[in-house]
Amino acid sequence: MLDPTLDVRNVANPYESFYAELAEKLGMRIRQCGDVYPSALHRFAETRRKFPSRTEPLLFRQIPLREARFVIGLIGRPYILFDPELGGKLFPFFPAERIFLITPEMIRSDLKERALEGLKRPVYWYNGRQNLGAAFTLMRNERCDGLIQVVTFGCGPIP
Repeated sequence: MLDPTLDVRNVANPYESFYAELAEKLGMRIRQCGDVYPSALHRFAETRRKFPSRTEPLLFRQIPLREARFVIGLIGRPYILFDPELGGKLFPFFPAERIFLITPEMIRSDLKERALEGLKRPVYWYNGRQNLGAAFTLMRNERCDGLIQVVTFGCGPIP
């Protein structure tokens, strides 16, 4: 893994220091790294123009609750659920199937905290507590027809 540091505050010549560290890890001469950098930066800028990043949260279209065939809880870490390339690819499916979604962010914090009372051990991470509290809250709600949990590799709840 390459992780050179570009420290513009504490180094007299930050780019030389950056290239030296990079060159050492790649087994190259420092000049070769400096020659490659501008073209790599240009390619990066071109890629960003083709695929602009989203800085605002991904919003999803919701059908009115009274028109829903099903009410489903969609549980997951917000940085996964609302990322357009991860969980965000799921959102267009739900309105077409007349499914009303409830995410952990749509449930009051006090209800989620109350749902966690009585656990044998506390859930350490904030997002984990929010998701588990939301899941427990929704499981106790008669109107909720089911839950979907979206996880990537080890970012799920503690078994």
